[in-house]
Amino acid sequence: MTPAAPETGQELTGASASADPSPEQRLAGWIVWRSRQRGSVADLSESAVDWERTVALAARDFALPMLATVLDDAGVRDRVPADVATYLDYALTANAEGNEAIRAEALAIGRALDGAGVTGVLLKGAAWLFEAGPASRDRMMRDIDLLVSREDLDRAMRALTRAGFLPSETIGAEEGHIHGRPLDHAEHPVSVEVHTALSTRAGLLSGPEVLGEAMPVAPGLAIPSARHRILHNVIHGEIINGNRAGGIVDLREVMDLGRLVQAAPASLDWDALAREAGERGMGRALSASLHKAAFVSACPIPGTFAQDLRGRLHLRRCLMQRRWGLLDRLLRPLANLSRGLAWERDSFALGLGGRRDLRARLDVNRRRVRRAWAGLGRLLRG
Repeated sequence: MTPAAPETGQELTGASASADPSPEQRLAGWIVWRSRQRGSVADLSESAVDWERTVALAARDFALPMLATVLDDAGVRDRVPADVATYLDYALTANAEGNEAIRAEALAIGRALDGAGVTGVLLKGAAWLFEAGPASRDRMMRDIDLLVSREDLDRAMRALTRAGFLPSETIGAEEGHIHGRPLDHAEHPVSVEVHTALSTRAGLLSGPEVLGEAMPVAPGLAIPSARHRILHNVIHGEIINGNRAGGIVDLREVMDLGRLVQAAPASLDWDALAREAGERGMGRALSASLHKAAFVSACPIPGTFAQDLRGRLHLRRCLMQRRWGLLDRLLRPLANLSRGLAWERDSFALGLGGRRDLRARLDVNRRRVRRAWAGLGRLLRG
């Protein structure tokens, strides 16, 4: 099969017009590193595609195995430089084997929790391990994020301790964070982070909401509903990590979102979700993320989001940053600034709730200074 090259002048969100995107459309969204237009897939030689940069950016976003899947789906492995194809094949195979081990670890966690009468909800990457599809093989993950209710936290921790999961000796956690110190197990590959909240911004999406709609997948384990997985993806990437502020297209995050959009049940009311996101104060972030997901994964942009000018303009900004390295170096740090100065990062840890009085502001700024001082110390120590 020889893919046809997309027209170089097509609208950036043109991929959203198709409810059933072709593998060629998806591949075109990944080859964007030379311009702000979707890349051509007619010629995949080294002279036409900057493979070194494409692979490097995929690696930076923990998306190398996903790139391998995209190439395989398009049926163009034989037209990619041999060294690139070999490298990506290795990345996909190794990641698939690692994910099998992580799934076995998750099942062990579930058995421990089930024995204590507790159900934990797998968040982010770990949820893909219990669904059919390529994500169970190509989604890179470094840990298991597990949500339990505050009422079940003590029982869950005791059960995991009995099962051999002990506080990590190498990974710490910020005091007052949404999860405690990660847990390690001598016979399992990754650490476990036990959450009682999804983020420091509980008003965007709370733990009890997610627990209430979660769907069981194994003894002691559940995954969030499709609606909550979509919202959590946006909260984590666009808001908490600051991707919207920094104009960042995180390939792994937006590919996750694109797959969630494609797999969303027909019963999901996207217009209602748009209203809900607006009421929660994350409407712009959701629209921005959906436009980026459509560009990278070729998923449709659902409902009223397709016509949202703010989302379209944000995508253009992101791709312009990709094209102009100096602009990216200037604007990308806004993500870290947004994350570091977020009011909720400190107010959550201090237990201030919705307070913003003078005493609360003093406490938050005092904690910010301590964090900045600690960060400077780490930087100077190398």
